[in-house]
Amino acid sequence: MKVRCKKTNITFKVSSFNNYFIDSTHPIFNASYDTLMEISKDWHAGKLDETERHLLFVALLDSTSLLEWHSPAVPTDVTIQKNMQYLLRTTSWINAIGSRIRLPHIAINHATCSLENVGNWLDSWNNAQREYTTGSHMLSVREKMEKAQIKLRDMIRANKQDSRLYAKHMANWFMIASNAPKALHDYWTSLFMLERPAIWSASLPDLIELKEHFEEYIPINAPICVDCYRHICRLVDECEGGVLKALTGDTTYTIVSDPIEEYNIEVAASYATSEKPEKKDFLQIGDYIRAYASWKLRSNMDIDIAQRNA
Repeated sequence: MKVRCKKTNITFKVSSFNNYFIDSTHPIFNASYDTLMEISKDWHAGKLDETERHLLFVALLDSTSLLEWHSPAVPTDVTIQKNMQYLLRTTSWINAIGSRIRLPHIAINHATCSLENVGNWLDSWNNAQREYTTGSHMLSVREKMEKAQIKLRDMIRANKQDSRLYAKHMANWFMIASNAPKALHDYWTSLFMLERPAIWSASLPDLIELKEHFEEYIPINAPICVDCYRHICRLVDECEGGVLKALTGDTTYTIVSDPIEEYNIEVAASYATSEKPEKKDFLQIGDYIRAYASWKLRSNMDIDIAQRNA
């Protein structure tokens, strides 16, 4: 029996009923996608003849379930060879996740049966896939950001005093909101969680990079953005000042390689009073601590000088 394939216009023979001729479809259109992938290995190896390439190409297109048949597809071998690799890549993801995506259907009729525009069809399917992937990613990002913000709000409402945990949750929100490089997540999180005295010896260039990343990628359009930016600015500010700023509040000094170098100690000590400060003489505890620290530095310097001169 002779059979003419309704989807390719290719005629083939089957056993028995040799005097009959019918229109049907070639058995390759009943093959699973995995079987088509196995056959495609022969295409890669150059083992398929022109008729076999024709059947495989159209069967792969049909495997997408996105074709509406009104006429057989009769592409030239040039069209097949030019687009086969692109078709294999496209059908791979369509057969995996295509049912989740709204993809355009293609009508195979007298105007389109040459498949000359198959490259454009593949482009449209791949564009839809990229839009879907991007949209899903953005939805996932928004969900993660909302969860991170909820954790921060819950901590504020509960009046929890664990500043490191709060900083860790803030860092998590920052990584998501700014699309920070994954390779930097752990390190930048550790910067967010810095406290005195570790902040004084942290890497200032790295903290500045963190601040610049925020300024480039996060608009300050919500309270959490403001809080996060203030937190980063405070880290930069404290690191810039080192021990000296923590003790004196002064910004007119020179930072040397080690924040507790002799120069900074001398400048800090220059703020000291001749007598030991008394807490009752200060309205703010911070002012008392700075005065006491300066006095203590000055006292230690005097002791060192006396010992050297003895």
